[in-house]
Amino acid sequence: MLSFLSFMQKLSAYHALKKESIRYPDSPIFHVQNNLPVRETFTEATAYIIHSDDCLQIPKDNQNILWIILPNGTDDTEIPDWIENYVMLAEPTIQTELTFQLQHILKVERRIEEAHYKLSQCLINRKDVNTILSTGAELLENPLFLSDTSTRVLHWSDLNELKKVDDELIQCIIKHNFVTSDLFEKYDYKTLLPNIEQTEHAFIEHSNYQKKKERLIVKIVIEHRYFGWIVVIPQKRPFEDGDCQILDILANVLSLELERNKIGFALSYRENLLFELISGRIRNQEEFNLRAKGFGWIPGEHFYTMAIGFRDAYQSDNQERSITAYKNHLGMIYPTYKAVCIGNILYLLLETKDLESVANNLDNFFQTYHLAAGCSHHFSNIIEFSASVEQSLEILRIGMKQNPRQNIYRFQEYNMPYLVSTLKKYSQPNYFCLPEILRLQAYDQEFGTDYLDTLQTYLFFRNVITAANHLHIHRNTMNYRIQKIIEITGLKLTEGEDLYKIWLSCLILGVNGFCPH
Repeated sequence: MLSFLSFMQKLSAYHALKKESIRYPDSPIFHVQNNLPVRETFTEATAYIIHSDDCLQIPKDNQNILWIILPNGTDDTEIPDWIENYVMLAEPTIQTELTFQLQHILKVERRIEEAHYKLSQCLINRKDVNTILSTGAELLENPLFLSDTSTRVLHWSDLNELKKVDDELIQCIIKHNFVTSDLFEKYDYKTLLPNIEQTEHAFIEHSNYQKKKERLIVKIVIEHRYFGWIVVIPQKRPFEDGDCQILDILANVLSLELERNKIGFALSYRENLLFELISGRIRNQEEFNLRAKGFGWIPGEHFYTMAIGFRDAYQSDNQERSITAYKNHLGMIYPTYKAVCIGNILYLLLETKDLESVANNLDNFFQTYHLAAGCSHHFSNIIEFSASVEQSLEILRIGMKQNPRQNIYRFQEYNMPYLVSTLKKYSQPNYFCLPEILRLQAYDQEFGTDYLDTLQTYLFFRNVITAANHLHIHRNTMNYRIQKIIEITGLKLTEGEDLYKIWLSCLILGVNGFCPH
């Protein structure tokens, strides 16, 4: 989905911009219209191409519309303040050509979105390498193949189609399954291979040879190691805008599938290390660092753990939805992640200072696939991973109980309920409750009242009217209840230390699972 801001940036590749103002940069754009509509009916999420003379006809309620304004000669028209999102071109242009260019931008974006969806579904549905490559070839409308760094071909999308290619290298690979030494020298593979390794995204390699076609290439990385590449040959059609981005998506998906099938041995090794941390078999950070260094993992100093699970029992019992599939899919969003699955819970080890940026990237993913995550407290010693696994799972359990609609539950938001949960595991929690609060609980049980819930609600809001509104009662009823609570308990509801003890007592007693969110 293109936003107003990204659409404007792509437009600037075609035309110089004279001025712009984007007040709603994240608003989506789905359509392009040439000129104002005949009637005053405007479509939201649309870019309208207009002349500067038409600015005064723009309605004042236009925050979900992007206006592409064409200047009239040396026109220096002032744009009205009520136009909230616009770009004005620096030079006049043919309106039909501009419309075609903008529609082309949207068409390319739709191709990329379709590719992202279809290839992501391959991961979710646990499709094999051949199916993933075939899907990529269909999206790119050209044949392709996967090679490792020795130039050995591992998979073809369509061998019959590649046999039609008038290309000396391709025919050599089809015959021998690798590049022979004579062609290795002839086509300067000594330069090409490092170039592939050092280029992060898909690129077109143009050819200076009569018997070699241009090709689209992207490297494949498994566990931070250069594994090989995908090559696309323009046999059915020339390369088009968007092909490089689609090939990048294909490379990410394919890397994850190759990891899942243990072609990258480091994947299994690092998961084993995490399991050994959980079991306590690795006792100190020095031992862990020594073992991890052997396959290129040098732990940092900032960690969080996420426990990711299904939202309800029905989903977790559904054998068609595997948490392992989501584990692999997550690699597309957070490529440096490390994770282990225990039952139907996925534990994600995040090596980052900035939990919020990771959480923001994952939030939509969890929303889309009906998952939820509990986050541990920050820790700096990898040996604490075992404790953080338990902590993140408990935060997930507490969060889903108190706020079932939330996607991500952070430790800082649920630290008090977590404290109470920990107390309940290791001691008799009622020992930490004020006797006056226990007396109020007994009163509720005997007479069927809910003064304890009223008390906690009042303590949270510290305002009679707000608390009454939250409980859906009249404020006079709220005042009556507060006086009755004071009468039963003898507590003062104005003393700071008493308020803290009362609040903790309410949490320990689990009053209605009250949560301030």
